[in-house]
Amino acid sequence: MRAGIAVVVLSACAARHAQTAPPPAIGWLKGQTHVHSANSGDSATPPADVARWYAKHGYDFVVFTDHNVITTLPPHAAGELITIPGVELTQNLETCDPPPAPGEACLLHVNALFVRPGGLDWPAATSDQGEQREGAERPQ
Repeated sequence: MRAGIAVVVLSACAARHAQTAPPPAIGWLKGQTHVHSANSGDSATPPADVARWYAKHGYDFVVFTDHNVITTLPPHAAGELITIPGVELTQNLETCDPPPAPGEACLLHVNALFVRPGGLDWPAATSDQGEQREGAERPQ
């Protein structure tokens, strides 16, 4: 009888503790906010392969910031990895202040995150980067 009462008391204590336990702590996500793919012109790796690499290495999200194109992937193209569309708006300027070092160009690179195709107004690039490629759209 005493063993039965002890089991009931312990069970009641365990049930009460489970109901009052604090919620699990919210943790950090591991991510990369600037990644290029073959859509950028300075990489040969297709976007889906880039996403799979990051997923395999424990990343939770990546932001594709290809030069002058918005790269998007279908949902779950890399499992649970979150892929966020972005773009690295790139211009080669004729002049800049301060002037670049000898042999260097006047470059302007601006990253935009969480963009949609057709959602930006950006002058045409003056470099050879950002040619239209499969799975990529130019900002409008």
